[in-house]
Amino acid sequence: MAGTYFSLFLPVFVIFVALSSALAMRWAKVSTGRIGIVIISWGLAWFGGDTLGSYLLSIFGNSIVSAITDALSILLGLLFTLGVQTEDYGKILKTALWGALGFAAGNFVVSLPPLASLSLPAEFYFILWGLLGGAILEAPSRDWLRILFSAVLCGVGLFAGSLVAFRVLPALISETYVSTFPERFAMFQQVLYGMGLGLAISLLIRRASAVGILALLGAGMYMMTRALNMEVFHLPPIWSDSVRGALIGLVLGYGYGYMRGVKPMESNTDI
Repeated sequence: MAGTYFSLFLPVFVIFVALSSALAMRWAKVSTGRIGIVIISWGLAWFGGDTLGSYLLSIFGNSIVSAITDALSILLGLLFTLGVQTEDYGKILKTALWGALGFAAGNFVVSLPPLASLSLPAEFYFILWGLLGGAILEAPSRDWLRILFSAVLCGVGLFAGSLVAFRVLPALISETYVSTFPERFAMFQQVLYGMGLGLAISLLIRRASAVGILALLGAGMYMMTRALNMEVFHLPPIWSDSVRGALIGLVLGYGYGYMRGVKPMESNTDI
């Protein structure tokens, strides 16, 4: 019964979101070029969400679990829709591109055979990935303290996420479950990695509203990029890891740039 109601509600909700976005762009007088970007962004968001949904359905066998990805697609679509309406859209896009470059480079470096072949704790590679990605994310600021702060935060965030994923989570879940359902376990780990990185980036903004959004984006993108690597890309590991890092950095960088520039609403009510 719940599945039936959900299947009826989802199309209505999607239509509502599409109409709301169109009206918002109309009122904001968004240029034709930016509308094209929004359309492409929504298309890519739904493609990624559909890929993740199919992948989750194959490993969990539950349509309700896979349907959660529709909410992620809507969140991504709305993020890009709202971003193009801001006056500082160029800065947001610049931050997103630097984020893509940083986390792609970080994942490329940790995947290099000389480094990957070392017998080091797995958390070390996540720390290095975060340090490189965080530093390059803030490179355009040319503020060495901010660059260092970003690098440390992202490194700590990925370290915390990987530490929980590798040390705490297995202790909470039976070894039988881990060995019987390795893909499910791996997906739970993706959520922890992404939340750790998203929470770390949100600390750069120090705004409560950014914490939940960036944590959700982080968890969602880690899951989505794993599904894309498993179902779509089929590249050599070093390149698939780089593409994955680029997509994660692009979305989190975009969210960071947008949330950093949004001003809190001020009440003009006279008493």
